Amino acid sequence: MGNRDLAQMRMDYPDVNNAFWYAVKAHKGQLRKDGKTPYINHPVEVAEIVCTMTDVPSVVEAALLHDTVEDTSVRINDIIRVFGIYVGDLVADETENKRRNIPAMETWRVRKEEAIRKIAGAGSEAKMISLADKLSNLRSIKRSLDQYGDDVWNWFNNNEIADQAWYYRSMRDQYIGLKTTDAWKEYAALIEVVFSTVTNQETLDTEDLDFDEGITDEYAEDIENTIDEAPLDVVRMEDEEYIL
Repeated sequence: MGNRDLAQMRMDYPDVNNAFWYAVKAHKGQLRKDGKTPYINHPVEVAEIVCTMTDVPSVVEAALLHDTVEDTSVRINDIIRVFGIYVGDLVADETENKRRNIPAMETWRVRKEEAIRKIAGAGSEAKMISLADKLSNLRSIKRSLDQYGDDVWNWFNNNEIADQAWYYRSMRDQYIGLKTTDAWKEYAALIEVVFSTVTNQETLDTEDLDFDEGITDEYAEDIENTIDEAPLDVVRMEDEEYIL
C-alpha cells in the first residue's frame, strides 16, 4: 500500500515531477466531458488514487501519463525515450486503439472488449492504474449526474446506460485482486450507485481468452504509426503557467 501522496512523491522523485509537468503540457487546453474542467485534473486524480495503492515511482509516472498517447500528440516512443520502457509499457496497457477513421459509436463495443481483454491479462501495477482511471471517471460521472441529471449520458459516444454499466462492471471483475484496497471498495460501491437502474447485467467472461496472443497486427501497426522523433521537452516545464 502507498504511504506517500502525490505531492510527496513529486518531491522525492524527480521523474515523478517530470511526469507531472509532461502531462500538464501534453493536455494543455483540453477539457473533460463537461466542457469546463481542465483535463489535467483527471490524470492527477488517477495518480493520487494510485498513490494509495503503491509508492513505486514508475507506476505513479505512468498514472500521470496514462492518457497522453491516447488523447494527445504524444507517442509511445516519446514516453519510452523520456521515462523508460517499463513506464511506456504501462501507458500502452492503458491506451485504446481509437480507430479514428471510423465513427466512435461504431467501434465502441469492440474497443471496450479489447480494453477488458487487455487488462485481464495485465500485471497488478497496470491494473492499479486502470482501476484508478475508472474510479476517477465514475467519481466525475456521479458529480455530473448530481448536477445535470441523466442528460450527462449524452456526453458519451455511447449513451446507453446499460452498455456503460456492462463496461464498468466487467472492468471491476478484472480488478478482483485489488479488492482489499480502498480504491476497489469505492469503485464497487460507486458502480451500484451510478448504475442503480441497471440490474442483473452480465459481464464479459474472459476465462477462455488467450492472453498469449499479444496485441493484434492492427494494433501493432497503430502503435508503430505513433513513432515521432520530436518528444515533448520536460525541461523547466514547471516555469510555465497553467491553471489546474
